[in-house]
Amino acid sequence: PEDPRTELAKILACEEIEERFPPDVEAEAARVPETVLPRDLESRTDLRKLEFLTIDPETARDFDDAVCVEAGPNGRSRLWVAVADVSHYVPVGSALDKEAERRAFSVYLPDRAVPMLPPALSSGICSLNPAVDRLAMVTRLDVDESGAVHEPWFGPAVIHSRARLDYAGAAKALAG
Repeated sequence: PEDPRTELAKILACEEIEERFPPDVEAEAARVPETVLPRDLESRTDLRKLEFLTIDPETARDFDDAVCVEAGPNGRSRLWVAVADVSHYVPVGSALDKEAERRAFSVYLPDRAVPMLPPALSSGICSLNPAVDRLAMVTRLDVDESGAVHEPWFGPAVIHSRARLDYAGAAKALAG
């Protein structure tokens, strides 16, 4: 009683949160490539030249979104937002898909995360890690001084994140 490890174990047990994945899910995850393959680039916009970066808590292990801001047309700011394209690696109806649906979300505890997908995906190919190519669904928003969005675009892309920032570091950078 009152040992933090016991309390965490109790949370996992009471909420029926499983840390291990079923064997069929692990087997499917093992077949997913560790890197983006040339065939994965078909029908995707190549945005690897843009300076995307992630901003997450210091202890984050997976990075599911990245941003890039640059000068846009007509004096506007151009905001790009990329979200990891998990659907490319998790086919509908597959064991991975069914397990992700069953779990519904990742669980974050003080000492660990219990991911919705096996680590090969959640922290690997489906994580927008810096210095590697990753598949993403991306939106481009041209924003004027009043905050109005002009000519939005949305589509599948490949990106190459330049950096992993944490909230404290990003705040310091923005403060000069």
